[in-house]
Amino acid sequence: MSKITLLIPFFNEGERILRVLEQMVKISEIDQIICVDDGSTDNMYEKILSNYDVEVIRSTQNQGKSAAIKMGMSRVENELVFLCDADLCQINVEEFRVACHFIKQDMLDRFDMIILRRTKAPWFVKFDRGDILFSGERILKSNDLREVLKREVENYQLEMAINQWMLLHQKNVYWLPSAVTNTYKFQKLGLVKGLMKEFKMWYNLVTYIGVKNYVNHIRKFARRRIESPVNRKNMA
Repeated sequence: MSKITLLIPFFNEGERILRVLEQMVKISEIDQIICVDDGSTDNMYEKILSNYDVEVIRSTQNQGKSAAIKMGMSRVENELVFLCDADLCQINVEEFRVACHFIKQDMLDRFDMIILRRTKAPWFVKFDRGDILFSGERILKSNDLREVLKREVENYQLEMAINQWMLLHQKNVYWLPSAVTNTYKFQKLGLVKGLMKEFKMWYNLVTYIGVKNYVNHIRKFARRRIESPVNRKNMA
């Protein structure tokens, strides 16, 4: 059976990263956990090492999410990698366990990637299927991610770069519903500054792959859902 490495990049997330780890360490299906401190100034890495049996890699400067993931991949030991954001709320451990179970059992036969769809995302995220396309919670083959990272990918372009690579190579991508939410930029930075940051990120993602490819993602990417008992029970 394949093993999974959980990879969590973070930058000045404060206690949020600790709350995420508190839940993720409960998932026995995860075999290795790596946190990548992308140049944080809050010394949260010390609390992580004091409280959890995980690996922490530190960058001396903030280089962005994609660079942090690339740094973390240098330590990934397993065939599968579970990418996870550091600012998640409402984590349902059982949902994450189900995703790990499915991809461990059937990776070679059915799934190339499983995305945890953020079903409680607000309407402005869902209107263009951002609850799937932009979801930071996804499990895929480590070698596939390494191929993606060989390209020029910066900051928050990673998810779209992965999506594009999966479409071009006709990979089998499925989604599972999840109650998880993330902390939006306007919640961290204030309304005006945060919304400007969110829009800048969205615009950067769209221009990165081009409008035509973006529309193609909305139409075709990850249209298949995995049915499981936990989905039917928890996701009305």
